[in-house]
Amino acid sequence: MKRTLKTVLVWMCILCVLPAFASDHNKLAGVANTLNAQLKNAATPGDSILLMQNLFDIYSVLKPHQLDSLATRIYLTALAADDVHAAADMLRQRSNINTNNDSIQQAMLALARQLPVGQDRSETIAFIRMKRNYLTRDLDDRTRSKRLHELLTEYTLHRPSDVYEQLVLLHAVCVNIAKSAQGDLLVSYMDRLQDLLDELPQDVYSLRNLFQVVGAINYIEADQPLKAIELDKKLLQNVDSLESFYTRQGRPYRNYDANRYIIYTRMLSNWRALTPEQVEEFYSRAMELKDTDTRARNTYTNNPRPDIFHAMANKDYERAKPLLRQLLDGKHGRIYRRNNLRDLIECARQTNDQATMAEVSLEYIDLLQAYLDKRLQERYKELQILYDVYEMQQRYDLLRSEKIESEYQKSRIILFISLAFIIILVALLITLARMYRRKRAMAQSLEASNEALRVESANLRNSQTQLIEARDQAEKANAFKTMFIRDMSREINIPLKAVSEYAHLIVDCSESSAHPYLERYSELVDLNCELLTSIINDVLHLSEIDSDTVTLQSRLTDIHKICSAAVDMVERRARKGVTISYHNCVDKIDIYTDPRRVQQILVGVLSNAVKFTPKGTITVDAALSKDGKNIIISVADTGIGIPPEQAEYIFERFVKLDKEAQGVGLGLTISRMLARMLGGDLTLDTTYTHGARFVLILPVK
Repeated sequence: MKRTLKTVLVWMCILCVLPAFASDHNKLAGVANTLNAQLKNAATPGDSILLMQNLFDIYSVLKPHQLDSLATRIYLTALAADDVHAAADMLRQRSNINTNNDSIQQAMLALARQLPVGQDRSETIAFIRMKRNYLTRDLDDRTRSKRLHELLTEYTLHRPSDVYEQLVLLHAVCVNIAKSAQGDLLVSYMDRLQDLLDELPQDVYSLRNLFQVVGAINYIEADQPLKAIELDKKLLQNVDSLESFYTRQGRPYRNYDANRYIIYTRMLSNWRALTPEQVEEFYSRAMELKDTDTRARNTYTNNPRPDIFHAMANKDYERAKPLLRQLLDGKHGRIYRRNNLRDLIECARQTNDQATMAEVSLEYIDLLQAYLDKRLQERYKELQILYDVYEMQQRYDLLRSEKIESEYQKSRIILFISLAFIIILVALLITLARMYRRKRAMAQSLEASNEALRVESANLRNSQTQLIEARDQAEKANAFKTMFIRDMSREINIPLKAVSEYAHLIVDCSESSAHPYLERYSELVDLNCELLTSIINDVLHLSEIDSDTVTLQSRLTDIHKICSAAVDMVERRARKGVTISYHNCVDKIDIYTDPRRVQQILVGVLSNAVKFTPKGTITVDAALSKDGKNIIISVADTGIGIPPEQAEYIFERFVKLDKEAQGVGLGLTISRMLARMLGGDLTLDTTYTHGARFVLILPVK
């Protein structure tokens, strides 16, 4: 009996979406051939969709085994044409076709979730998930009970806010309750499901039809005929709206007369709750459909249930009795057999047919006893479910009360905070008022101050103008100074060279016996000339550096050659007993720099070492730093040394630690300034204790 009812439910669902057609098979086959020919000539996917949809409607009668593959083709074509509605409809159709195949249902669900966000996507996802809810009906009692408890817990305590999510959850609850109990509990949750469906947009036909077909049968099983009739009336309205919608879309082969026949027949099965007028109306409608629709006529021929219900409603027992006999003896007699036996016993009692009563009473009593036992078990299960729901509700109420208490505590805290905020705000307003009065007084004071500032600003502008003029004059003076020093250097160098040359000429023209004596004086003259020239050049270089006229001409330079040349230039100035040497730590060191300026720096440092080294050695070393990025050149002497506290002082302009020493104190200053212009630096090594050691650091690149 259970398996029979399950078969009926499945076929009712299928009939709701796969309509029958009034045309005979030959006519439909001809239309299908025409549509296939037109489909071959379709230019775009958009042109093909309607042709393929009409073929789908025809194949639901002619070739139902090809519906799944055709639905797949329509879905892919709709995606290519960006027709989301048609694509979603085909996913629902495939879900209907493969009702008992969960792997295909999961695949359809995954495809539905890839659709663009909108009503079609939400409706299709909910439809497939509701179809999957029916796959749990074959679970064993223990597993189903556990599943139902989980669903009720989620619905009672964690109900989703989205209407489609809530719809799927509530439908799953109804499906699992219907398998366990057909009583008031099921009716209560079905009523909630119906109310939830009423909240959906009017054109969401698939979800309403999916529930209403099975819902009407569940209401009948739960002895709720009036609700079953009302639900079937809504189903008829949905069918009419859906057929009108497809007709407007250009799909005339989508006919729902066979579905209407089944609905009217089911409504007639509740004849005890119908008025005579309703009985006649529903019966006449069923008969009209039987006469005009081939599929309805085939159903009526195999199972004339409308005649049985009409005869029983009109108490025409003589007419009803043979029809019930025919139904019970046929292959369709297993469906609703208990109800049919009950009606046959009623006919036999009213017609005083004792033989028939004796024949069917025992079977009816057995079926009735089985039905009562089943209802008793269902009632027990229903009570268990009600108890679980009650416990959940109690838990929910407890959580709700705790939440209310928590919110109350939060409200009190917020109130206290608000009061404190108001007090602070009032205090702030008072403070602002005082500040405003103070600000007005300050504004008046500021106005007077602004006037004084405007006068002062005018004075400052005048001073600025005077400073600019003074700066320009200073720059002109600096330029004149540089030009003067350059001119003086040239004017002094020429006589000095002449004095030196005349000294050598006197030596050459004198007698040979006087040469040693005169050469000594000639060397003194050369030395003093060089000293004067060096002083003049230092002043000139410093002036050039200050005026930013020094130019650098960098190129790849061998540092060994520069160091050797500097040593050669200064070596003849060293006193007797002083040795100047150059030590290189590597074979060759090439750096990118201005070789003339590097040599100038080394000559300046070596000249300083020669001045303050009466005897001993002056050593020049060159090596690469550990990271290879810098060249380090050190000039160490064994002279009088420099105190560590004077390490920076000696690089200042015109500084001479020994006032009696030659020079004006610019050599080290110029050398450091040139080193920094080359990207390096010149420092005094204060850790050296045997004299003085200067360290020149230059970048390799």
